[in-house]
Amino acid sequence: MPYILGRRAARAGPAPADGVPAFIDGAAVLAVSQAVIQPLGHNPNLSPAAQGIINTASTVTLAALPVGLAVAIMRYRLYEIDRIISRTLAYAIVTGLLVGVYAGLVLLATQVLSVTSPVAVAFAARLQDSVDLAAMQADLARVVHRALEPAHISLWTNNRG
Repeated sequence: MPYILGRRAARAGPAPADGVPAFIDGAAVLAVSQAVIQPLGHNPNLSPAAQGIINTASTVTLAALPVGLAVAIMRYRLYEIDRIISRTLAYAIVTGLLVGVYAGLVLLATQVLSVTSPVAVAFAARLQDSVDLAAMQADLARVVHRALEPAHISLWTNNRG
């Protein structure tokens, strides 16, 4: 019943309802096919091959609604390509500016101002002289606990003997 009413409304109205028939066709194909396929799929006496065919048919018919929508959009030009292009360009420019500002700030902080962490420098200096893996793990855990104060520390290592 909704299908018939939708088709009549689409034929009766002017331009705003141009894409409705294609969308309703996709919805009708989806609804009817699922109403037929779903009861068949729950039959426990089906062979695996028949079950596979029913599952494949069910999956394929799920594409009916998006395909109907795509047909309606493309056939009746329900998209505004100039708006899509202008927004894409605007977002690309804004994203590029944000990336540039971020990269500039990181470059300024690391190269020009030479910002370094005293914890990282002290830890690196201690590690240069240490070759004992257990001592390095304990030292790393101690430095991380002192700097970040986490609730739990896990250290994964690759023991390549």
